[in-house]
Amino acid sequence: LTAARVALANTRTLDLVQRQLNTLPPLGQHALSTGAYLGASFSLDMLATAMGLANPLALAALWPAMSRGLLGVEPESGENIALPRFRLTHDIVQQAAHELVDAAAGAERHAAIARALFSAYNMGEGLKDHLYDVILHFNRAGVEAIGADERNNVIALNLTAGRTARANGAASAALQHFDHAHALLGPDDWANAPDFAFDITWQLAEAAYLATDFERLDLLIDELAAHARTPLATAHTQELRIQGMLARNELAEALALGEQT
Repeated sequence: LTAARVALANTRTLDLVQRQLNTLPPLGQHALSTGAYLGASFSLDMLATAMGLANPLALAALWPAMSRGLLGVEPESGENIALPRFRLTHDIVQQAAHELVDAAAGAERHAAIARALFSAYNMGEGLKDHLYDVILHFNRAGVEAIGADERNNVIALNLTAGRTARANGAASAALQHFDHAHALLGPDDWANAPDFAFDITWQLAEAAYLATDFERLDLLIDELAAHARTPLATAHTQELRIQGMLARNELAEALALGEQT
């Protein structure tokens, strides 16, 4: 009964917030929904970049939501005084702001944010500092929303993030980034860029091994074995298969495969 009352209260609150959002001017709705896609909190600079606006214009677009109590300014400190951060006042506000964008258009919104961030930060140290912000939105957009002309850039970004995560011992994060890079491979890549496709699949297989995702590892090793073009590549693939068996204490199977190699 208590859970039902909480659910009913949340539904009523969501309805109320949605009515408030509908009173915002179009630019204010766009600013708040973009902020919600950036997260529960976001910086003015990041929002302005994602919207393609100057900071003062982005701030002005947020003012109607702030005046209605939908958005607050996080405590200012040090260097952040000139570039404030904002926080949506409740997760229901974030949900309602998300719903300003049709579900079918959500992937494209993430892709648009990613493209704006990539365009703004793809120079000097900017991309290095904002790598994960850019990747987050490209990856949330999904494969279908990423254009053919930007596919290699997104693959490269995920490979960079995956290698960094692996070097820092974050096996699960590395697996996710390599998985996104692998998902962007097309059927033509194995024919037209076999070394490129093999390298990405190999890095994903290594990440699966380090993350102890052995079911995924087995599938990837089968994929690698099917596309190995040299005896050395075949041998390395078999070696990784044996390592996976040893990690699962499949000693007899590993020994038998080793004798065949």
